Amino acid sequence: MKIIVRGRHLEVTDAIKNFAEEKVQKLEKYFDHIDEVEVVLSGHMHKEFEAEAIAKVKSHNYVVKAKDKDLYNAISESKTKLKDILVNEKQKIIDSKRVPLA
Repeated sequence: MKIIVRGRHLEVTDAIKNFAEEKVQKLEKYFDHIDEVEVVLSGHMHKEFEAEAIAKVKSHNYVVKAKDKDLYNAISESKTKLKDILVNEKQKIIDSKRVPLA
């Protein structure tokens, strides 16, 4: 899985990049076929940060956004939202392959 961390109107330090990569790396436990995850971090004038996570899986792109006063909380929240989406998608795939026992 390829992980890209970039900043928009925000300088991405090594600590922030490492934190985001650690969080995103854990998504492989929930969905196996993730090709790439891009994390876009933004800083706004109102002292609020936004973390946008884009997971590219075959022909689908899953996008989530999270805002918070703390950048690390925004990253964690976006990872949690993305995890929930990927778990639901994996469950749909599993359910579509099951055959009823009638």
